[in-house]
Amino acid sequence: MARRRGSRRREAETNSMATSTTKEEETKEEEGATMSVGEAASAANSSDGGVALAGLRQLRLILSAQLPPIDEVIKTGVVPRLIQFLSLGGSDPKFQLEALWALTNITSGNTTQTEEVIKCGIVPPAIALLSSPDVDVCKQATWALGNICGDSVPYRDYVLQLGFFPAWAFSNGCRGKPVPDVSYFQSIAGESISMLFSTLSKILLYNDLDVISSSVWAVSYLASSAPYVSLIISSGIIPLIIPFLQVNRTEVQVPILSILGDIAYGSQAESQSLIDAGIFRAVTPLLQGGAKSNLQKTVCLLLSNIAAGASSRQQEALFMSGVIPLVARILSSSVDTDIRKEACWVVCNSMQTENLVHIDQIISLEVLEPMATLMDLGLELKLIVAILESMKKILARNKGEIRKYWTETVASAVGRMQRHSDSGIRGLVASLLEQYEPNFLQNRNENTPQVNNNLEERRPSKNALHPSALSGTDEEMDTDEE
Repeated sequence: MARRRGSRRREAETNSMATSTTKEEETKEEEGATMSVGEAASAANSSDGGVALAGLRQLRLILSAQLPPIDEVIKTGVVPRLIQFLSLGGSDPKFQLEALWALTNITSGNTTQTEEVIKCGIVPPAIALLSSPDVDVCKQATWALGNICGDSVPYRDYVLQLGFFPAWAFSNGCRGKPVPDVSYFQSIAGESISMLFSTLSKILLYNDLDVISSSVWAVSYLASSAPYVSLIISSGIIPLIIPFLQVNRTEVQVPILSILGDIAYGSQAESQSLIDAGIFRAVTPLLQGGAKSNLQKTVCLLLSNIAAGASSRQQEALFMSGVIPLVARILSSSVDTDIRKEACWVVCNSMQTENLVHIDQIISLEVLEPMATLMDLGLELKLIVAILESMKKILARNKGEIRKYWTETVASAVGRMQRHSDSGIRGLVASLLEQYEPNFLQNRNENTPQVNNNLEERRPSKNALHPSALSGTDEEMDTDEE
């Protein structure tokens, strides 16, 4: 696991605290620490509650500096005292919050510094505080545990085994390869993984896009592993995350599309769960003009996976949704070849339908020429085959007005495929030419270079969609999160 991929250091000047501080105290905080490290540590160890709280605040301010003196703080021996406050906060959460904040910033340091906090026993009381009635204490405990998870896979697994069900930091709990074993979540405290997703479901109700982004990234890491997909679906979280596709924040949209893409790669039943949750309506705005190109590409990939092998009921939902005309427009007008390829896959997979009304709808969108011109762009073998098979269906449906569809552009593009290195493609081309262009000369395009077929076949009947295939990777998103 990469070091510090998701650790956070909370800065005093950018994070307000929901405590009963006076205006005078807030002004002092903004001015920065007024004690030395030694003085603050000594005050934190005081038996006088007021003095101890002041010492905790000073330690928090000291550790919120741009270059925090973490080693100096650790050397004072104050870390066990900070952890003690996690359990001794009593009815006043201010002590817990200040101690947690300071500990969070210590765990944002290096592995040795994080290990010191772990050895002193931070994890169990921090996990207990995830159930605190004080929202700020709960969130701060999450940050601290998330930093520990983000340090290394062993620390991540240790925290998960103790029963960590986080919010923001669950993304760190799910990071790293291999993905955490599903047994961690199924056996903790005798509870099922539904407890985990119940926590995430509550987080999605908060109006905090940073926390939501981290939470959906967490789910996306799990969704990339097949054993988790059915668990994610059964948790009921899909209908909760789909509406967030409307949030104009790529750090939220990208992981959600990743989750949905992994689900669409599965069975008909799994694809149906997306349809039932309103996937077509949710992605419609992303297919319209003005949407970011990387999002359009991944939406098309998602739709092509749903269309591939869809049941008649699912095909009906797809065609009734209105997304096919939007995809056809992208196929015809996008200047991005990669997006056009993905749009073409949607059209070709949709042509698998036996419903003539659906086929006629596609024909009315005038997709033949855009599909034909793509074949000259070094496509993978499976897509060329899919295009040619779709052409056969369209042309067979319109024999009475064949010249309307078998245009010079289409005929020329098909003719150039005579020189393709794959015998199967040449056979499909010969069949089309024999039926619709019997006088098409074999040497018509003899000066056209042979199409290169030495391409990797990247796509089975359905296509997997993973975070690394998207324009914004989880590494890039981490930079945004910090």
